[in-house]
Amino acid sequence: MKKILFLLSLIILMIGCSKDNDDSDESKVSVKFTFSHHWDGQAFTKDHFDLFDYINEYGSTLSMNHLRYLISDIKFIREDGSLLNYEGFPYVLVNIENNLTLENPDAGVIPKGNYKGIIFTFGFKEELNISGAYPDLNSASWNWPEMIGGGYHYMQLEGKYINDIGAEMPFAYHMGPTVDENDVRDNNHFVVTINQNFSVDNTLNVHIQMNLAEWFKNPYTWDLNVYDVNLMMNYEAQKLMQDNGKDVFNASFN
Repeated sequence: MKKILFLLSLIILMIGCSKDNDDSDESKVSVKFTFSHHWDGQAFTKDHFDLFDYINEYGSTLSMNHLRYLISDIKFIREDGSLLNYEGFPYVLVNIENNLTLENPDAGVIPKGNYKGIIFTFGFKEELNISGAYPDLNSASWNWPEMIGGGYHYMQLEGKYINDIGAEMPFAYHMGPTVDENDVRDNNHFVVTINQNFSVDNTLNVHIQMNLAEWFKNPYTWDLNVYDVNLMMNYEAQKLMQDNGKDVFNASFN
């Protein structure tokens, strides 16, 4: 009997050790995020600022000279469809002028295994979009005015365009929370789901790409002659941005 009890204890101990090993550092790999931008396949970096090389779906020629945006609440989709919260960083403010935000080296880890994609939020979800809550965003002048919803910006995309009468005009495509005609706050974020199978057994590189052209064409063909500046207080423009943003991202994993 003593031998049987000893063997049972040994088996239980081995099972416990096996579970511990599953959660050990050896079962996890580091994750590196990179962010890049293009216009329908044509690479866009800060070196392309102020170049009138882009024609949107409406037909307006434009240039861009400023781009920042925020993504948060990253989750990996496991093979069984369940979601794994990524603990590397709760959010990242991507600034096309700052290589430190374009390349986030080894910010966190995830378990080895098979995955079906990634999910993240553009901007903040309602419960996280709290005015003044994030010192680094406050110092980056990323706050969104209280009178139109409070919290934080989701994106600042700025530049110039040639209007319908041939004049050069500014545009400021700023997105964030909004307020409807009844003064009801609409958080106005959206969730991006990228379905793509990949396996993780070494360092994982997640490359997130934004197609800037998509902000201007799908499903709304953006007319900069109508919506160019002062868009932060324009409820209709903010909802069109939300709709158009859902197709701007893609990703690769290696």
